[in-house]
Amino acid sequence: GIRDFCLSRGLGDVYKRQGVQPLLAKLEEKSQADFLGCCKRATLLLRNNARKKTPVAESTVYKNRKGEVIGQHKGGGLRRSLRVSMPSVSSPGEVGYIIHYAPHVEYGHRQKIGRYVPQIGKRLKASFVPGQYFLKDAVGETRPVFQRDIKEALKK
Repeated sequence: GIRDFCLSRGLGDVYKRQGVQPLLAKLEEKSQADFLGCCKRATLLLRNNARKKTPVAESTVYKNRKGEVIGQHKGGGLRRSLRVSMPSVSSPGEVGYIIHYAPHVEYGHRQKIGRYVPQIGKRLKASFVPGQYFLKDAVGETRPVFQRDIKEALKK
């Protein structure tokens, strides 16, 4: 359920090691509504942080040597693919990207040196493109706020 979401989606992974898991359990016992509220706020904050940190490629028009347009790229596809489903009593919430290349941008990817890419009119030079870890950074930014929110809810 919701508790699994908060613990499995990055918001709670570190808390298991830092002793916050018992706080989540106490809050869930105290008030399901407060627990759900904390998880919803954390989910929205994670979505907002992920949106801010998602890289956006510049829009580009590709031309051949004669100057004819051979293709174009509209930037922002990764950011537009960001989706969120809010947690509820019966289902965990999720924040993620639906575009197929999102994991490759997040974690990095290999590529063949010298391979010609007609869309950009160039050959590839690097064997590995490092990841940008934008979602990981967004989760890291959300964690302390989530933890503070849980502690405040327990004090009420």
